[in-house]
Amino acid sequence: GTKCPSGCRMQGLIDETDQDYSHRIDKIKKLLLENQNNYKKSNRIIVETINVIKPDLDSAQHVDETYNHVSGELRQRIVTLKQRVVTQLNRIKALQSSIQEQVVEMKRLEVDIDIKIRACKGSCGRSFDYQVDKESYDNIQKQLTQANSINLHPELQTTTLSTLKMRPLKDLNVPEHFKQKLLPEMQALNIINNIRQMQAVLERAETDTNPSRGDSMYH
Repeated sequence: GTKCPSGCRMQGLIDETDQDYSHRIDKIKKLLLENQNNYKKSNRIIVETINVIKPDLDSAQHVDETYNHVSGELRQRIVTLKQRVVTQLNRIKALQSSIQEQVVEMKRLEVDIDIKIRACKGSCGRSFDYQVDKESYDNIQKQLTQANSINLHPELQTTTLSTLKMRPLKDLNVPEHFKQKLLPEMQALNIINNIRQMQAVLERAETDTNPSRGDSMYH
């Protein structure tokens, strides 16, 4: 047959190149196998981790819902208590005003009686040595003045309680490549998407021009 012009050099180069590519392919196959094993191991760990934390996530969500319910009841009870306190404070103020009027009226009556007795020329004028106890009335008036000066927390009538509300958390700016459909073996991660993400918002009354929002809590 026809011999190679370069003898066996060309065939040797071909064999050497073929062997080099074979080694590269074997190395790639080995890396693919290692990565596949690592992927399976990572997936198994992820599934095991999700199975471990799932009860805690469910429990945390239940706790948050309970906290929201209890905080709402507590706020309502505080509002009711404030209303009762304000009612009692108004009664105290009304009683103070009534006592003040009664003391003034009693003093006026005693002064009127004293004047009439002194003006009497008959037996009543000689039988009674009547004197108005002005010092006693002055002491009572002083005590009433001190009582009226006590601050009965008028801010209770103007301050309002904030309201804790749980709202669904709006979509976050998640990169698109994180929104791709999961592989069949990664379906366990769907549990994360099935958990409702809520945000705790602290709102002031509508009369407040600057609503205050507290720290947000995510589930």
